Amino acid sequence: MKSWAEPGIGAVAWPVTGPGADGGGCEGPAAGGASVGYVGFGLDVQAASETVAVATRARRTALLPADPQAALEVRERDRFFDLYLHVPTQKVITDRMRPADGHDEIGVAQARAQLRTAYALLEREMGGRTWATGDDFTMADCAAAPPLFYSAWAEPLDDFPHVAAYRQRLMERPSFARALREAEPYLHLVPKAPA
Repeated sequence: MKSWAEPGIGAVAWPVTGPGADGGGCEGPAAGGASVGYVGFGLDVQAASETVAVATRARRTALLPADPQAALEVRERDRFFDLYLHVPTQKVITDRMRPADGHDEIGVAQARAQLRTAYALLEREMGGRTWATGDDFTMADCAAAPPLFYSAWAEPLDDFPHVAAYRQRLMERPSFARALREAEPYLHLVPKAPA
């Protein structure tokens, strides 16, 4: 994703690049070649490795509630999306880039099972919610958007209508829709499931 900009909040830019004509990879000035996020909230550009760290550093209560209990739930959801959606999604998709004799069938099966378990937990919660922690769009939703976008390519959402509807709401949110439009020329680089 190139960037995420919520009206009145600012932009979170994620300069993650795939191999280009120059053969470069994920690079940024503070990264030493690793992928990082850069944030511009009227602050100096700061490197941040977690979305909640970005919100906490920026001290924006619009995305991270001022109420400590509500903020804790946002942070818990952020961790859930990162650990239980992002990590297994990466396992499944990166396995598709391995040579034919190097696939990890057991690891991929475990990752897909973990995605289904995470989907089932999220399905129960999203039945009565618009956004990850309730009626308000928070940093938890910012954390959910990328892994939910890609996880559907790793493990379909067919049996999880509330999760699929939530994913669709995220994709229709103007800030994320813009990021998806800007990423579209590069999405063909993400390996899809074999037909």
